[in-house]
Amino acid sequence: MGNPYYECPLPVTIPPAKPFLESIKLGIKETLFPDDPFRQFKNQPASRKFILGMQYFVPILEWAPRYTFEFFKADLIAGITIASLAVPQGISYASLASLPPIIGLCESVSLFISFSKLQILGYNYIC
Repeated sequence: MGNPYYECPLPVTIPPAKPFLESIKLGIKETLFPDDPFRQFKNQPASRKFILGMQYFVPILEWAPRYTFEFFKADLIAGITIASLAVPQGISYASLASLPPIIGLCESVSLFISFSKLQILGYNYIC
C-alpha cells in the first residue's frame, strides 16, 4: 500500500480504539456541532454566557450593532438584482410548465412576502 521507495520521516500511528458508547457520543457531537459552537462559553461569567447564548440563537443581536448604511446599500442592490432575475425566471418556468404566466409572476412575488402569513397559503391565494 504505498510507495516502497519512500520512507515517511514521521510515521502516523493508528489511534487507540475507543469504547463503543464514547465513539457514538463523539460521532453525534461531530454531526450536530462540527465546529463546537459552545467553545466560547467556557470560563465565562453567567451574564456573558447569557449574552453569547442569545447571540448564538438570534444572530441579528451579534451583527446589528456593526450594520452600517454602506451594508444596507449593498444589500439593497443585491435584493434588486435578485428580484430582477427572479421575476422573468418565474414567468418563464410557468410557461415551460404550460401554466399561465401570472402563476410564475405570483411565485416570484411570493419571494418578497416570504415572511408574511400569506406564504403558507401558497400562490393560489395570491393569484
